[in-house]
Amino acid sequence: MKRIFPLILCAGLSFAKAVDAHPHIFITNAVTFVFSGEIVTGLRLQWAFDEVFSSTIIADFDRNGDGAFDAAEVAAIEDGAFANLEEYGYFTHLLIDGQAVPASEIREFSAARDGDQVVYSFFVPLPAPTDPRRTDLRAEIYDADYYVEIVLDPERPPTMEGEAEMPCGVTVTENKNAPYYFGLIHPEQIGLDCREG
Repeated sequence: MKRIFPLILCAGLSFAKAVDAHPHIFITNAVTFVFSGEIVTGLRLQWAFDEVFSSTIIADFDRNGDGAFDAAEVAAIEDGAFANLEEYGYFTHLLIDGQAVPASEIREFSAARDGDQVVYSFFVPLPAPTDPRRTDLRAEIYDADYYVEIVLDPERPPTMEGEAEMPCGVTVTENKNAPYYFGLIHPEQIGLDCREG
Protein backbone atom coordinates (compact mmCIF):
# COMPACT_ATOMS: atom_id res chain seq x y z
CA MET A 1 0.00 0.00 0.00
CA LYS A 2 1.44 3.38 -0.96
CA ARG A 3 2.10 6.13 1.53
CA ILE A 4 0.14 9.32 1.07
CA PHE A 5 3.21 11.51 0.87
CA PRO A 6 6.31 11.55 -1.34
CA LEU A 7 9.31 9.55 -0.24
CA ILE A 8 12.47 11.56 0.16
CA LEU A 9 14.85 8.71 0.84
CA CYS A 10 15.55 5.79 -1.46
CA ALA A 11 17.38 2.53 -0.98
CA GLY A 12 21.03 2.99 -1.78
CA LEU A 13 21.32 6.63 -0.73
CA SER A 14 24.44 7.38 1.22
CA PHE A 15 24.24 8.45 4.84
CA ALA A 16 25.40 11.94 3.92
CA LYS A 17 22.63 12.35 1.37
CA ALA A 18 20.07 11.00 3.82
CA VAL A 19 21.10 13.52 6.45
CA ASP A 20 20.55 16.31 3.93
CA ALA A 21 16.96 15.17 3.34
CA HIS A 22 14.11 16.88 5.12
CA PRO A 23 10.40 16.37 5.77
CA HIS A 24 7.94 17.07 2.98
CA ILE A 25 4.86 17.38 5.17
CA PHE A 26 4.49 19.41 8.35
CA ILE A 27 1.86 18.84 11.02
CA THR A 28 1.03 20.93 14.06
CA ASN A 29 -0.45 18.56 16.61
CA ALA A 30 -2.80 19.14 19.55
CA VAL A 31 -3.17 16.30 22.07
CA THR A 32 -5.95 15.69 24.58
CA PHE A 33 -6.08 12.85 27.13
CA VAL A 34 -9.72 11.72 27.24
CA PHE A 35 -11.13 10.56 30.57
CA SER A 36 -14.28 8.80 31.61
CA GLY A 37 -14.40 9.80 35.25
CA GLU A 38 -11.10 8.68 36.74
CA ILE A 39 -10.15 6.37 33.86
CA VAL A 40 -8.32 7.34 30.67
CA THR A 41 -9.93 5.86 27.57
CA GLY A 42 -7.64 7.30 24.90
CA LEU A 43 -6.19 10.34 23.20
CA ARG A 44 -7.80 12.84 20.88
CA LEU A 45 -5.41 14.21 18.27
CA GLN A 46 -5.86 17.18 16.00
CA TRP A 47 -3.45 17.57 13.10
CA ALA A 48 -3.22 20.86 11.21
CA PHE A 49 -1.31 20.37 7.94
CA ASP A 50 0.94 22.83 6.18
CA GLU A 51 -0.65 24.84 3.39
CA VAL A 52 1.13 23.00 0.55
CA PHE A 53 -0.09 19.55 1.59
CA SER A 54 -3.47 21.01 2.52
CA SER A 55 -3.86 22.38 -1.00
CA THR A 56 -3.35 18.88 -2.38
CA ILE A 57 -6.02 17.41 -0.11
CA ILE A 58 -8.42 20.23 -1.01
CA ALA A 59 -7.82 19.78 -4.74
CA ASP A 60 -8.26 16.01 -4.54
CA PHE A 61 -11.23 15.73 -2.18
CA ASP A 62 -13.31 18.94 -2.22
CA ARG A 63 -15.13 17.52 -5.20
CA ASN A 64 -17.96 20.03 -5.33
CA GLY A 65 -15.55 22.95 -4.83
CA ASP A 66 -17.60 24.59 -2.10
CA GLY A 67 -14.62 25.20 0.18
CA ALA A 68 -15.67 22.65 2.80
CA PHE A 69 -15.78 18.88 3.22
CA ASP A 70 -19.18 17.21 3.38
CA ALA A 71 -19.69 13.77 4.93
CA ALA A 72 -18.97 11.91 1.70
CA GLU A 73 -15.78 13.91 1.13
CA VAL A 74 -14.60 13.27 4.70
CA ALA A 75 -15.18 9.55 4.19
CA ALA A 76 -13.15 9.73 0.97
CA ILE A 77 -10.31 11.54 2.76
CA GLU A 78 -10.26 8.92 5.50
CA ASP A 79 -10.18 6.09 2.98
CA GLY A 80 -7.79 7.70 0.50
CA ALA A 81 -5.47 9.85 2.59
CA PHE A 82 -5.49 8.51 6.14
CA ALA A 83 -6.48 4.84 6.55
CA ASN A 84 -3.17 3.57 5.20
CA LEU A 85 -1.42 5.12 8.21
CA GLU A 86 -2.60 2.09 10.17
CA GLU A 87 0.55 0.43 8.81
CA TYR A 88 2.55 3.05 10.73
CA GLY A 89 0.45 3.04 13.89
CA TYR A 90 -0.99 6.42 12.93
CA PHE A 91 2.41 7.83 14.00
CA THR A 92 1.18 7.38 17.58
CA HIS A 93 3.54 5.63 19.98
CA LEU A 94 1.93 4.74 23.31
CA LEU A 95 3.96 3.82 26.38
CA ILE A 96 2.13 2.13 29.25
CA ASP A 97 4.31 1.46 32.28
CA GLY A 98 7.29 1.76 29.98
CA GLN A 99 6.04 -0.83 27.50
CA ALA A 100 5.42 0.17 23.89
CA VAL A 101 1.83 -0.45 22.88
CA PRO A 102 0.85 -0.05 19.20
CA ALA A 103 -1.99 2.23 18.22
CA SER A 104 -3.96 -0.22 16.09
CA GLU A 105 -7.18 1.68 15.46
CA ILE A 106 -8.73 5.12 15.39
CA ARG A 107 -12.29 6.33 15.80
CA GLU A 108 -14.29 9.49 15.15
CA PHE A 109 -12.19 10.67 12.20
CA SER A 110 -13.09 14.04 10.78
CA ALA A 111 -11.50 16.48 8.36
CA ALA A 112 -12.21 20.17 7.98
CA ARG A 113 -10.76 23.33 6.52
CA ASP A 114 -9.38 26.14 8.66
CA GLY A 115 -8.58 28.83 6.14
CA ASP A 116 -5.92 27.39 3.85
CA GLN A 117 -5.17 24.49 6.19
CA VAL A 118 -6.72 21.06 6.39
CA VAL A 119 -7.24 19.73 9.91
CA TYR A 120 -7.73 16.08 10.83
CA SER A 121 -9.26 15.15 14.17
CA PHE A 122 -9.47 11.59 15.50
CA PHE A 123 -9.59 9.52 18.66
CA VAL A 124 -6.97 6.88 19.50
CA PRO A 125 -8.42 4.43 22.06
CA LEU A 126 -6.15 2.78 24.58
CA PRO A 127 -6.09 -1.04 24.37
CA ALA A 128 -7.91 -1.02 27.70
CA PRO A 129 -9.16 1.85 29.88
CA THR A 130 -6.36 2.84 32.26
CA ASP A 131 -6.27 4.25 35.77
CA PRO A 132 -3.55 6.94 35.53
CA ARG A 133 -3.05 6.97 39.31
CA ARG A 134 -1.58 3.47 39.11
CA THR A 135 -0.25 3.41 35.56
CA ASP A 136 2.46 5.46 33.89
CA LEU A 137 0.89 6.66 30.63
CA ARG A 138 2.87 8.48 27.95
CA ALA A 139 2.53 9.16 24.24
CA GLU A 140 4.85 10.24 21.44
CA ILE A 141 3.51 11.26 18.04
CA TYR A 142 6.11 11.21 15.29
CA ASP A 143 7.08 9.67 11.96
CA ALA A 144 10.28 7.71 12.53
CA ASP A 145 11.15 7.94 8.83
CA TYR A 146 10.91 11.74 9.09
CA TYR A 147 8.96 12.19 5.89
CA VAL A 148 6.48 14.04 8.09
CA GLU A 149 7.47 16.46 10.84
CA ILE A 150 4.95 16.48 13.68
CA VAL A 151 5.31 19.10 16.42
CA LEU A 152 3.09 20.08 19.30
CA ASP A 153 1.01 23.20 18.77
CA PRO A 154 2.68 25.91 20.90
CA GLU A 155 -0.65 27.70 21.25
CA ARG A 156 -2.56 24.57 22.35
CA PRO A 157 -0.49 22.62 24.87
CA PRO A 158 -1.56 19.05 25.70
CA THR A 159 -4.59 18.94 27.93
CA MET A 160 -7.29 16.72 29.46
CA GLU A 161 -11.00 16.23 28.78
CA GLY A 162 -13.69 14.75 31.00
CA GLU A 163 -11.44 14.12 33.98
CA ALA A 164 -12.91 13.78 37.45
CA GLU A 165 -11.73 15.88 40.38
CA MET A 166 -8.23 14.47 40.68
CA PRO A 167 -4.76 16.05 40.83
CA CYS A 168 -3.52 15.39 37.29
CA GLY A 169 -0.95 17.23 35.24
CA VAL A 170 0.37 16.92 31.70
CA THR A 171 4.09 17.13 31.03
CA VAL A 172 6.10 17.47 27.82
CA THR A 173 9.71 16.34 27.70
CA GLU A 174 12.21 15.36 25.05
CA ASN A 175 12.82 11.62 25.05
CA LYS A 176 16.59 11.40 24.79
CA ASN A 177 16.43 7.60 24.99
CA ALA A 178 14.61 7.10 21.70
CA PRO A 179 16.37 9.09 18.97
CA TYR A 180 15.32 8.56 15.37
CA TYR A 181 16.32 9.74 11.90
CA PHE A 182 19.99 8.75 12.28
CA GLY A 183 19.91 9.82 15.93
CA LEU A 184 19.33 13.46 15.05
CA ILE A 185 15.77 13.87 16.32
CA HIS A 186 14.24 13.10 19.71
CA PRO A 187 10.47 12.67 20.09
CA GLU A 188 8.36 14.95 22.22
CA GLN A 189 6.97 12.79 25.02
CA ILE A 190 3.62 13.76 26.50
CA GLY A 191 3.10 12.31 29.95
CA LEU A 192 0.09 12.16 32.23
CA ASP A 193 0.90 12.46 35.91
CA CYS A 194 -1.94 11.42 38.23
CA ARG A 195 -0.15 8.75 40.20
CA GLU A 196 -0.57 8.44 43.93
CA GLY A 197 2.36 8.69 46.28
